[in-house]
Amino acid sequence: MDGWDGWSGTAVRKLLWSPTAIGVFVWNKTRREYDWEQEKTVKIRNPHSEWEVRYDRKLAIVPMERWRAARRKLAAMRRASPLTGRKPSRNQVSSTTLFSGTLFCEYCGEELKLIRSTEKYKQLGCFNGLARAHECKLAASKSVRIVEECLLAYLHDAIITDSQIEALVAKANADLESEAQKPQVNTAPLKAKIRKLETTIKKLVVLIEEEPDETLCVAYNHRVKELQKELNTLLTKVRDAVAVKKRALKPLSVKKAKEYLSRFREILKQDIPAAAAAIRTLTGPIKIRQEPIPGRKDSNRWIATFSPDLFQLLRGMAGDELRTSLPPGERADQRPLEVVIDKIPKYERLAPEFKRLHESGVSIQTIAASNGMAWKYAADIIHFAETGERPKWGARKEKTGTGHDNSEKYKEIADEVARLRDEEKMTFPRIAKAFGVHEATTRRAYDHARPQAVREAAATGDTPNRGTYSHLPQDIFKTIRELLLEGKMTAAEIAAKAGCSANTVYRVRRKMKSESGEAPAA
Repeated sequence: MDGWDGWSGTAVRKLLWSPTAIGVFVWNKTRREYDWEQEKTVKIRNPHSEWEVRYDRKLAIVPMERWRAARRKLAAMRRASPLTGRKPSRNQVSSTTLFSGTLFCEYCGEELKLIRSTEKYKQLGCFNGLARAHECKLAASKSVRIVEECLLAYLHDAIITDSQIEALVAKANADLESEAQKPQVNTAPLKAKIRKLETTIKKLVVLIEEEPDETLCVAYNHRVKELQKELNTLLTKVRDAVAVKKRALKPLSVKKAKEYLSRFREILKQDIPAAAAAIRTLTGPIKIRQEPIPGRKDSNRWIATFSPDLFQLLRGMAGDELRTSLPPGERADQRPLEVVIDKIPKYERLAPEFKRLHESGVSIQTIAASNGMAWKYAADIIHFAETGERPKWGARKEKTGTGHDNSEKYKEIADEVARLRDEEKMTFPRIAKAFGVHEATTRRAYDHARPQAVREAAATGDTPNRGTYSHLPQDIFKTIRELLLEGKMTAAEIAAKAGCSANTVYRVRRKMKSESGEAPAA
C-alpha cells in the first residue's frame, strides 16, 4: 500500500474495522480520570451524546459497500475464533519461547505452559494433565527444544522452499539495486554549518574568559551548550551520510540465503516475542494430544493439530501473481494438519540409510567407520531396520576399574596409527601389537584420522582404501634407494647389504624409474 511494506495483517484488520476507512472520525469517546482507590489513572468511556463525530467523504479510503463486507467477514472470523472473548495471556503478551501462547491442550483447552524453566532445561506441559484434573489426559511433558525443532522443521519445509528462496533473493537484490541508485547525500552544506558553529562557539568561549560580569558569563555558557548540542547533531548526520556513501551494496546469492536460513531457529530466537507473535498469526492455535509409542514402554509422543494459513503468507510474498493463479475455493481451504512432536532416537534416524547401504553391498565395518561408531552399534541398527526390534543397549560404563576410559582409546592413538600406516607402511596387526589393542581398534583409529576413505567407500559400496603396507621396515627401502642412486653396486650386492631379496631391489628400481618418468625395464 503506497509502496510501503510495513503493514501487518493485524494493522489492516484494525483499519478496516474502524469507521475512519469510510471517512468517519469520532473524538471524545473516552476520558481519563484518576482512580483514588486503585491509585492510578483509568480510561472511562463517555456516553454517545458526548461524542464528537465528523464525516468527510473525501477522506474515505474504501467504498461503503466494500467496508461493510469487510466488517461482516471480520465479525464472522471473530465469532469462529476460539480466542474470542478470551483476554491475551501473559505468554501471548510477552512470550518466553517461540510457541508460548500458541499451544493448547486438546483435552481440557488450557494453554500449555512451562512446568520446568531453568537456564538449560525447559519443558512444556498442561498443569491439569499433571494433576489429573478436569479429566485431562495430557500427562506427558515435552522439552521446549524438541517442540520447537519439530514444529519449525515443518514450517521451514512447507514455507521456505527453493522457489520461494529464489523469489525472495531476487526481490532483495532488486531492493538493493534501487537503494544503490538513490542520490548520494550532499554533506557540503552540513559541513559549512558545522564550521560556522565551531567558530561561534570559540568566540563565545573567548568572551566568557574575558568577561568580568558573572551574570553575562552564565548567559554565554547556556548559549554555548545550545550550540554544542546542535553541533553534535550535525556531526552525527555527516557521519551517517559518509557511512552510507562508503557502504557497498553487494547482491545476495541464493547459496548465502540458504546458509542464513539453515539457522532458522537461531534467527527466530534473536527476538522471541516478535517471532512468537508472527508464528501464532501464521499457525493459529495449536492443539496438543498424546498417544503411546509402539514398542516403547511408558513413552508417549505429542501430536500437534493446527490449520496454518499458508496461502496468506504466500500471497504476501508473491503478491497478485498467487492470488490470480489459485481458485477462490482452494485459497479458503485450510485443512487441519498433524505434526508429530517427539525426540527420535539417533539409531531410528540412521536405520533407513544403514539398511540401504547394507543392501547395496557396503560392509557393516565400513558403515560403522563412516559414522564414527563401533561395528556392534552399526549391526544393531541394521538389525532394527530389518526386523523392527529395538536395540537393548545397557548403561554405558564410562570408566574401567583403573579409572581410564577405554571407549575412546582409538581417538587417542588415531594420529600415530595413521602415521605408522602411511609413512612406515606397517600392517594393522603389527600396529595393534605395538599399542596392545585389537586389530579392529587400529582400523577404527585409522578411519577416525582419515575419514574421507570410508566415506567414499560408503558412497560407492567399495572397500575402503586404507593405504599400502610392507613387511619390511622403511629404513631398508631408504637404503636401497640411496644405493641405487649411487649406481656402483649390482642388485644382488644391494640386496645383501640392505638385508632383503633381489626382487625387492628390482621393485624399488622400477618404482623409481616410474616416478622419474623413464620407461621401466622389462
